[in-house]
Amino acid sequence: MATKFQIKRSTVSGVVPTTFDIAPGELAVNLADKKLFTANTTSAFELGSNLTNLSVTGNLSVDREAMSSVKGLEIENNDSKTD
Repeated sequence: MATKFQIKRSTVSGVVPTTFDIAPGELAVNLADKKLFTANTTSAFELGSNLTNLSVTGNLSVDREAMSSVKGLEIENNDSKTD
């Protein structure tokens, strides 16, 4: 008989694992929200597309016109141009 492989899971909408719930590299899924999570040594985070949270370290370039249709997106103007 084959071994059954299951990852940690929740069927409650909005439940997000923490580093206390999953070890680094371990997977967890929220079946209600259809989201997959993993963790590193400092935080748990969502995998895949349509992320609800995203942190960027370093420089990020965003095309204002392309992103103008994203609901709820706020882009600060930090241009440091000199004439």
